[in-house]
Amino acid sequence: QMPKTTGFWVVALPEASCDAGCARLRLGATHLACDEVAHHRRNSDVSSPSRMRALLDSLGVPLSAGAVCDGRWGEGADVPTVALDGESCFHSAVGRNASSFHCDAVPE
Repeated sequence: QMPKTTGFWVVALPEASCDAGCARLRLGATHLACDEVAHHRRNSDVSSPSRMRALLDSLGVPLSAGAVCDGRWGEGADVPTVALDGESCFHSAVGRNASSFHCDAVPE
């Protein structure tokens, strides 16, 4: 049995849910699984424009210099997310309710 970890962020393919993004990856012989509890636990990683930009940068996701990371849909089921054109991203709300994370949500 694998030990519990604190989780980490992965980038899903465009128009794919977190479930689909994780299922295509492996850690050893085990496929990864999206975890809504881990999303909530790591919400501070993606709860401001600067933190969202820093995370995307660390994952190699390009954003244009003028891209805006918006928080207006901070409790949206498909947030955090980034636009395909790299012109915008949507960060999570500070203090977000754990029940608002949905691993099966597909970006709109």
